[in-house]
Amino acid sequence: MATLVLSALLFYVINATLLIRNGISDAHNHLHLLADVAGHNLEAPLSFNDSKSAQEVLMSLRANTEITHSVLSDTNGHIVAQDQQYGVSSKPHWLAQWLPVQQSISITHAISTDNKMLGALTIQASLANVWQALITQLLQIALIILAALGMGIYLAHRLSILIINPIQQITSTARKITRGGDYSLQVEKLADDEVGELAEEFNFMLAEISQRDQALQASRERLDFALQGSNDGLWDRNLENNAIYFSPRWKSMLGYDDHELPNQLETWTRLIDPEVRENVQLQINDYIQGNAPKYEAEFRMRHKDGSWVDILARGKIAVDANGLMSSPRRLVGTHMDISERKRNEQELRIAATAFDAQEGMFVTGVNGLILRVNQAFTEITGYSANEVVGQTPHMLFSGTNDAAIYASMYKHNVVPAADEAQNQVCHLLSGRHDASFYAALFANITRDGGWKGEISSRRKNGEIYPEWLTITAVRSADNVATHYVGMHTDITKRKAAEDEIKHLAFFDALTQLPNRRLLIDRLQQALVSSARSKRLGALLFVDLDNFKTLNDTLGHDSGDLLLKQVAERLTSCVREGDTVARLGGDEFVVMLENLSELPIDAGAQTEAIGEKILASLNLPYHFASREHRSTASIGITLFNNHETTQEELLKRADIAMYKAKESGRNTLRFFDPKMQTAVTARANLEWDLRRALEKNQFTVYFQLQVNQYQQIIGAEALLRWLHPERGMVSPLEFIPLAEDTRQILPIGQWVLEIACDLIKTWENNPATQHLQIAVNVSARQFHQSDFVNQVRQLLQDKAIRPDRLKLELTESLVMDDINDTITKMHAIRELGVLFSMDDFGTGYSSLAYLSQLPLNQLKIDQSFVRNIGVKSSDSVIVQTIIGMANNLGMQVIAEGVETEEQRIFLEELGCSAYQGYLFGKPVPVAEFEKLLGISAAS
Repeated sequence: MATLVLSALLFYVINATLLIRNGISDAHNHLHLLADVAGHNLEAPLSFNDSKSAQEVLMSLRANTEITHSVLSDTNGHIVAQDQQYGVSSKPHWLAQWLPVQQSISITHAISTDNKMLGALTIQASLANVWQALITQLLQIALIILAALGMGIYLAHRLSILIINPIQQITSTARKITRGGDYSLQVEKLADDEVGELAEEFNFMLAEISQRDQALQASRERLDFALQGSNDGLWDRNLENNAIYFSPRWKSMLGYDDHELPNQLETWTRLIDPEVRENVQLQINDYIQGNAPKYEAEFRMRHKDGSWVDILARGKIAVDANGLMSSPRRLVGTHMDISERKRNEQELRIAATAFDAQEGMFVTGVNGLILRVNQAFTEITGYSANEVVGQTPHMLFSGTNDAAIYASMYKHNVVPAADEAQNQVCHLLSGRHDASFYAALFANITRDGGWKGEISSRRKNGEIYPEWLTITAVRSADNVATHYVGMHTDITKRKAAEDEIKHLAFFDALTQLPNRRLLIDRLQQALVSSARSKRLGALLFVDLDNFKTLNDTLGHDSGDLLLKQVAERLTSCVREGDTVARLGGDEFVVMLENLSELPIDAGAQTEAIGEKILASLNLPYHFASREHRSTASIGITLFNNHETTQEELLKRADIAMYKAKESGRNTLRFFDPKMQTAVTARANLEWDLRRALEKNQFTVYFQLQVNQYQQIIGAEALLRWLHPERGMVSPLEFIPLAEDTRQILPIGQWVLEIACDLIKTWENNPATQHLQIAVNVSARQFHQSDFVNQVRQLLQDKAIRPDRLKLELTESLVMDDINDTITKMHAIRELGVLFSMDDFGTGYSSLAYLSQLPLNQLKIDQSFVRNIGVKSSDSVIVQTIIGMANNLGMQVIAEGVETEEQRIFLEELGCSAYQGYLFGKPVPVAEFEKLLGISAAS
């Protein structure tokens, strides 16, 4: 009996001890898990002192009905947030009041991040429910045992044999439960006696214990729910048998459903990154062995789709019922998916690296104030961060000095006062961009979210430099601009390199003259221009004579010096708009543009420049402490349209150059033999023309002019050149040459003097004193600045009646400089000299200007007179000229009248004066005076 009692008491004590220890231990573990999860969620609110968010986290703990009070405090002990759950009963069981046991438990959990203490979380929970369940179970067990003992004592003697076997069965079942923890086992009821009653009560006790396990399971589920709210996965590892539990969230963050991953340690080791698997296991072991204060690790785990998931793992060893760590049996922790955080950190690192790159960068707010600049910005602009942070970025932009330009840079900015802003802009802007440039720039940023392009800027030292600027608007989730990021690169060296490359591509490195490529391009443009303007151009192919000998004797350095000096001399021989190019070696090409429209004149102009080049190249060269002489051969070809290719023109000039070498070198030749003959003839003619006046080879012929009664009213003085070898040289041949060579000035003055002398002679003869002599005045002669004084002095010297002298001016001369013409004509007209407009109707004179000119006479050009009766339009023109002259009160004279029909037609239209072969050809003064004598006698 004693054994039975002792056994019953021992059984009761063992079960009570197990129940109490496990109940309190589970309550402690439950609180520590909640504190760990809640502590992780409270890191951010503590860091940013966000009491509202902290309060929300504390209130989420109400899901656990045992928790009565929670307090969050900072490192200074100040309470950040707290929560009280008033519905929880904290009154213990009446029996527990008489026992020396805990009525509640409280834990304090330190909260830290990156080894930095943030605060502490204190959680207090009531053990009332625990004690209620434990005492109830203990009382039930006690009652059962007492009943069993009573029955045993009562029936011990009589039923000892019948009771031993059932008791042994109960003992065996209890042993199995103790060892396996399987409270679902049941004791078989062998009979409806007291032992059967004992078995039923034992089974009832097991059912109560099973309910407790279910309650614990529900508590775990609530914990899982809380962890799911924090988006963390839970794991629970038994360190004794390596049994492990993974929560559904733990599996889902790897892409698996709950049933797809077995709760086995091998699952964890298989999915973790092999490169860090061993190191992670070492970290766990160090923590379990007490060598590390906590277990926290970051590693990658393989997702179901094959990608990697970044995991933050935290773990804690489960404590015993007293809240102390005994020998480690369980390691409980969480997994957090930190993939997005890792990506953000990487992007931040990339952004930080990019921000400190070689490109200058600045960040502004929407108000236009600079928030940050990098080191490259300082190196490029010269402004330190302290000088620009809080200021506006106007130093980066170029524009006018108007402060309104800057004000338009940011639509919503707060701009300084106008005077202040203007001073800032005036000091820092380069002044190379106008208001429209900035308006387009910022309109582009508003429309497209950014702008990039080349811009001129000013450094702190005032230097203007080119930069490539990119401005990007940073927008929030609702597409509102929050910042502007500017990146600018100093492209000074790049621009210089581009210019250098361009220069090397189009210019000769030695002489800095245009190379063949640029020459071809300019020649193409010249051909198009020539076709449009009808003016000729020319190519001169210049090749140095015996250049190879110089290179062989004095070396290539001396040859290079010679080529440089040749380039300088060629450039000095041509006009500003012409081109001198080096093709390579000792070959140069000179391109002349805007020459005369007449081939013979253009050829003469080209030959003159060619002779100038030859003379310049014949001068001695000085280099290498010695004097050297060199000559050149020049080939020339003319062009006047773009039908001939550039290469063909160069070929022609090259052929002409070889002809020059065949002719003995140091000379020039034209590609066209006929042109060469014509140019030579013109040069000879010019040579003779320069000496004709001093050798008295010129003479003046006179062609009479008559009125409608065929009475002689005057004559036109016409210049003639009687060459001793050529005979009579046509005025059409030598007059243009005299104009080009300015010989027309002394020749024209001489003709005026001859005419005045004749007028003076005729004054004493009644038959001739009324006659007028008309003298043609060239454009070059008339536009001399002192022409009016020349006429005035001539009238004084000759002492003639000025109204007997009539100056004939062409329409083109009058319209060339109309204001100068009007002024001079009025000044001369005041002297008494008359004016006649020669070749009227062939030019483009304006009727408005015609009325302002002091003209006495209009001369109808012979081209219209010749077509009278042939071309009706010319007859109409003649009629119009006569009518206009009569209306303006001017006389009309028709030149080139050769038939009586022409004279009659003109007379019928009102023309009162005539000149032409019908009345007489131009003759020397002696023959003309004979005509006057015959006319006077009749």
